[in-house]
Amino acid sequence: PNPATDRVVIQLPKAIGVKLVMIYQADGKVVYTKLTSQEEVEVNTQNFVAGISYIMVTTEDGKNFAGKLIKKL
Repeated sequence: PNPATDRVVIQLPKAIGVKLVMIYQADGKVVYTKLTSQEEVEVNTQNFVAGISYIMVTTEDGKNFAGKLIKKL
């Protein structure tokens, strides 16, 4: 769910192969990094600060996809 309280599931297309998933806080601090070939990534957000974070997914061929994550108190 987005906004999240304790976890979020990021769904990724299978067709894009290996992916680097990174989540940044608004101040630019990286709070999550995972290299995966899975179609879903579950992220524990309990220790994230409340507010907006940014999700960046980089594919094995260098394409980038971005999204927002809202963390509730």
